[in-house]
Amino acid sequence: ADVDVTAPLNTSGTLRGRLVGVVDHRDSHVDTLFNNKQAAYGTLELDIRPDTTLSVGYMQQRIHASVDQGFPSFADGRLPDVPRSTLAGLRANRQDLDSQDTFVELEHRMDGGGQLKFSARDVLRSSFYRSARANSAIAADGTLQLQTVDFLQELKDRNYDVYVTQPITWGGLTHRVLLGASYNTSDAYNGNYVYGSTPTFNLYRPDYDLPYPTLTLPGYQNITTRSEKALYGQAQLSATRWLKFLVGGRVSWAKVATEQLTGATAVPSYNPGRHVTPSASVIADINSQLSAYLSRSETFVVQSALTSSGQVLPPRTGSQIELGLKGEFFNKRLQTHTALFRILDKDRAIADPAMSTASIPGGEVRSQGFEAEASGRVAQGWDITAGYAYTDTTYLKAPTSQVGQVFSTVTPQHSVNLSTKYRIKALGLQAWTVGGGVSYRSEFFAQNGALRIVSGDYALFNAQLSYRINDQLSLNLTADNLFDKTYYDKVSGSPRQNFYGEPRRVALTLQARY
Repeated sequence: ADVDVTAPLNTSGTLRGRLVGVVDHRDSHVDTLFNNKQAAYGTLELDIRPDTTLSVGYMQQRIHASVDQGFPSFADGRLPDVPRSTLAGLRANRQDLDSQDTFVELEHRMDGGGQLKFSARDVLRSSFYRSARANSAIAADGTLQLQTVDFLQELKDRNYDVYVTQPITWGGLTHRVLLGASYNTSDAYNGNYVYGSTPTFNLYRPDYDLPYPTLTLPGYQNITTRSEKALYGQAQLSATRWLKFLVGGRVSWAKVATEQLTGATAVPSYNPGRHVTPSASVIADINSQLSAYLSRSETFVVQSALTSSGQVLPPRTGSQIELGLKGEFFNKRLQTHTALFRILDKDRAIADPAMSTASIPGGEVRSQGFEAEASGRVAQGWDITAGYAYTDTTYLKAPTSQVGQVFSTVTPQHSVNLSTKYRIKALGLQAWTVGGGVSYRSEFFAQNGALRIVSGDYALFNAQLSYRINDQLSLNLTADNLFDKTYYDKVSGSPRQNFYGEPRRVALTLQARY
């Protein structure tokens, strides 16, 4: 159940409040799995002056759920053919997440369309994880080894940001300038995990009530503190009425330090010093309906993830270039977008295959491809969305067995999405809306040396039917995976992390607007 109430709190409307409450308890088609969420969110907005608004807010969310880390494969890479309700784990599996988010914003609207905005945010997150998970290939008789692990982590983030933006008229054209500064800190409490026994489990005859060992967490081993100061800016320059340039950049000073809590030798601070990350774009209006653009940007992120030896990973760096064409047709009722892109990403943190609680640098990878999308209203009451994407992901620098291989196991090369919605105009049926769609994903796979785990291509259909009771109430019936197709929507490796896609799901909802 969701409740969302917004209302003025004084007669003049200068003080406003919003309160949101969520209670969401969900079972799963997978045996023993559940996900229970409770969340509360509240904000107050005060117009200090007609041009100045102060906002404060707080959100707390608690999730109590069970954990599924997927199926293993057979030693030759074949995926198991078992009921979709099967869990490769135990009833004792659980995950508890708790987050608190506090923020304040001050916005001042200046004459001429300018804006000055300050924001501050404090976020606390904690997570407890207990899992008996597959940790071996499946034998011919369906047996496999489980790994038991308890894991506790806490994260604290604090972010400050201030920027000013102002349009400027020069040479008969309008330009816009933005300048800003930010300061971010984060503390990650690490190393509080423990492994237990490795019971034998049979995937064909699952016993979810096998005993889970009593494990005692050792306490946090270290605290990793990451801080960054930055100055940033962007200038939107109009060379002519049809040609614009966007030039920007970010200058940052970041460092990471790890404090050992167990008496071990401290890891020295990692301080890469000042770093500049530029960005630039050019936008050209071809005519009143079409515009072309070319953009390039760089990324630089100081990471706080640790290796198995407790060392901080090097910064994550990369670049992105994109060439695209945007269009608006039928009086802007239909929008189109096509783009070619290439993304280079170096040294991102990935899970250490030898220790799941540690990370290693991910080498250098490349993503490139093509995207096309059209969405909007093609006729009165008739909306469509159509999209196609081609994506190629490749390891450029990695262990010899991985170079040239696909690095993203969840990204198919080809994907297609089609959907439509139509409001019936026939006499007596104007309150009804019907819709449907189809999504297609081409074959994808995971590769580890000579072992390849393959998920075949698949198409999923969905349907919707809505009835508008009155201006405030509507009844909606939706069906996803309409024909109940069985398929794997993620493959990863032989020990675990291979997942079935969801079976057919039908939902009836009553929506109220006030």
